[in-house]
Amino acid sequence: MIYTDAVRAWLLCAAVVFVLCAWPLLLVEVPPYQDIGNHLAVATIIDHPSDYPEFVFNGFFKTNAALFAWEHFVGHALSSTLGAIRAFAAVVLAANALAFTRLLLVARGRAAMITGTLVLAPIVHNFCLCLGMLDFCLGLAVAVFLIALLVEQRGAPTAKRAALIAATSILAWYTHLIPLFFVLLLVLVEIVVAMFRARGDLQKLFARAVLPLAPGALLLAWSVLGQLFARSSVAMTSYASIWLAPWDLVANLWVQWFLAFTPRSIASLAPCLVIAFFAWKNRAVRTPFLSSAAMLAFGALYAFVPYVLSFWAFANTRAAAILWTIALVRLPERFPKWLVGTLAACSVAYSISLGVDYVRLDRDHQEIVSGIDAVPERAALLPLVFETKGASVNTRPLSHAWGFYVNAKHTSAPLVFATSRMFGVAYREPPDPRLEHVGFEHFVGLMRDPSWICATLKTSTCVDTWRAAWSDFFAHVEPRFDWLLVWDAPAITLGVIPPEYREVFHNGRLRILHRL
Repeated sequence: MIYTDAVRAWLLCAAVVFVLCAWPLLLVEVPPYQDIGNHLAVATIIDHPSDYPEFVFNGFFKTNAALFAWEHFVGHALSSTLGAIRAFAAVVLAANALAFTRLLLVARGRAAMITGTLVLAPIVHNFCLCLGMLDFCLGLAVAVFLIALLVEQRGAPTAKRAALIAATSILAWYTHLIPLFFVLLLVLVEIVVAMFRARGDLQKLFARAVLPLAPGALLLAWSVLGQLFARSSVAMTSYASIWLAPWDLVANLWVQWFLAFTPRSIASLAPCLVIAFFAWKNRAVRTPFLSSAAMLAFGALYAFVPYVLSFWAFANTRAAAILWTIALVRLPERFPKWLVGTLAACSVAYSISLGVDYVRLDRDHQEIVSGIDAVPERAALLPLVFETKGASVNTRPLSHAWGFYVNAKHTSAPLVFATSRMFGVAYREPPDPRLEHVGFEHFVGLMRDPSWICATLKTSTCVDTWRAAWSDFFAHVEPRFDWLLVWDAPAITLGVIPPEYREVFHNGRLRILHRL
């Protein structure tokens, strides 16, 4: 295969970014991403449906299914689901490194791509990856590839590329429908812009971009309609929408996209500020599908979409991904020498911070899963995780560590993501409201000690009220769960656990209790 200089430069730039982001995977058995344990539990349910009759498998031919298909087929081939997850994380990082460097090459040229490599590490290893939103992150990479194809097709259309756009749109739908929706929104903005130009330009746009995207658009519509008309037993649970204050929106453009697990990755602030500066300075730069109008549209989407929308957290954070992509293509072809050195040093510092945090977070992980051998097969286990961050600051990687018990011992899985057809599995019947995973996690977090209730009620009986709430909770769940996983419980909270539960394992912050 003959590689041009531009292709060689693209692959080299992508390889540099990949190494900066992926080498910490070699330090741990499983990456310390927030949702990994829950995904692992779902994979276990898919592989052992007879052990979990309360769930319905949603199938592999659906959106948001890439990770579960990978865990199932590659996990079986490797004889290790954990190994499959680590490999999938590497694939996600490689895909994003290739996608963003490719977009820079197509949109701005070889020099701008090399320049852009200096700021890409925290974009490739972004906040959503730290959350464990692996399908979304892979879908983002596919969407960025799709945007690059559309940019090329806009200027020099070919039938071969049109077919590739159609195929890529299907792959984008399969990985995750939200990045595909963002691509369609970019095309819609381009159509609106073209309406103010010559009619022939609008016709070319439909022929070159809209028609090739039709397969992915139809599949997206099918998925959304299927969700809207799902049976009530598997329909999504709704929560109150939450909007952020303007200053939080501004801060989160860095904190919830560039910053990783802890302030150790503060070096990511430099590329964030550099991209923002040049995005404003070069705002007049015209790139197909990534215009100033598109930046305004996604800026509005980021500002006005709730932070929490129905059962989806970080809803507007996902729009920030495209907002930063639009900003990225406004980088200059060259930076001043002093800035090149600064950004190179920041990239290395960011990469080192990832390695340090991976190791520190893995220590928390090893501690919380150390009780697996103390739990019998198919135990009815209820997790009470009172402190979910551990060594992290920006994520909650211990929230779903109970999923490793599901994987190892096929324990009960009351808190899996299962309230929507877009997840890997769905509840066969509506779940117990007390154990619905978002509400349950909020309850455990707020009720860690009496402080929240006392701050709210401000009465002398607030501690009694707190104890009564826990008593009511255990009266409801105790008949269903013989085992408790208790993580980092304060002494006062250990006192509200019914005496029928006896401690059978204790290691640091972890306690395993069994009801005799």
